Amino acid sequence: MGEELILQQNAFVERILPGSIIRELSDEEMDAYRAPFPTPESRLPIWRFPNKLPIEGRPLDVWKRLSDAHRALRMSTYPKLLFAADPGALVSVDNAREFAAQSRSRLVLLGAGRHFLQGRPSRNDCEGDRARNQPAGPTVSRGEAHMTAKRSSAPPGRVESRA
Repeated sequence: MGEELILQQNAFVERILPGSIIRELSDEEMDAYRAPFPTPESRLPIWRFPNKLPIEGRPLDVWKRLSDAHRALRMSTYPKLLFAADPGALVSVDNAREFAAQSRSRLVLLGAGRHFLQGRPSRNDCEGDRARNQPAGPTVSRGEAHMTAKRSSAPPGRVESRA
């Protein structure tokens, strides 16, 4: 993304962030996101960040680290949860499903969401997901898991397991 857009127009906070969350952020929330970046100088790390995203093998050092981390996750045998939302942003549900299968992870589909999923679920949603994800088992709908798990106020959704 261009230097002018990030440094002068604060486009990351003003456009990308709100566009990556499925609900509208309140003025109070937007002010909290704006607070650390009041000047073009304070936005310099935000301008540099996109240039470090590993895309098509570049930058090579970041691509290698991420590839190594993905390989380690695929080889590991400890339990893992992978959260995804639909339509997602950088990772589609189909990509998440494929990675979960390769890494022996349980995939938790949170429902509607884009990139910044913390802007989507409430704390109760996450607590309900945690309760429904014990123990690992076959692919089930979140609603079915909800019926057999501890009572929760979280809305139904879908939980998938990959052993």
